[in-house]
Amino acid sequence: MPENEDDLQRLSPDGLMTMFSRSHIALCLVIAIGLHVAVIASTSMPYIRDRWIDPEGAALRRIARQRELEKRRAAQRAARRGAATQASATRPATTAKAAASPARRAEQAVPPRARNSRMYKATTQKAAPGEIPKLPEELTVPLE
Repeated sequence: MPENEDDLQRLSPDGLMTMFSRSHIALCLVIAIGLHVAVIASTSMPYIRDRWIDPEGAALRRIARQRELEKRRAAQRAARRGAATQASATRPATTAKAAASPARRAEQAVPPRARNSRMYKATTQKAAPGEIPKLPEELTVPLE
């Protein structure tokens, strides 16, 4: 009879739930919360330092960053001006209208090899005045 009582004890609701009652869910929850706090705190350190620990130093760092950025921009502008004057001295003068035309710039962006392809010619071909466009099912694009 004692074996039957062991079976009854093991199959009782409390006996079946022992596996779940011994789980480590609380430990996992504490570890997860700890990891979240650590990640949030580590990524917030610059904010905490600039906001609460050293606001005067943050203002000085911000001013230094702005000065450095202004120096870099001035150097870039000077380099562009130098490159533009050098390029304008070496290339022939073009008309302002042709140089400023978006279509002209787009055409110059296409390499000559691609400009001679059938695909480029088929997609950039202009219609003659009075020409009626083809229906979509009549259109064909040549494949290379």
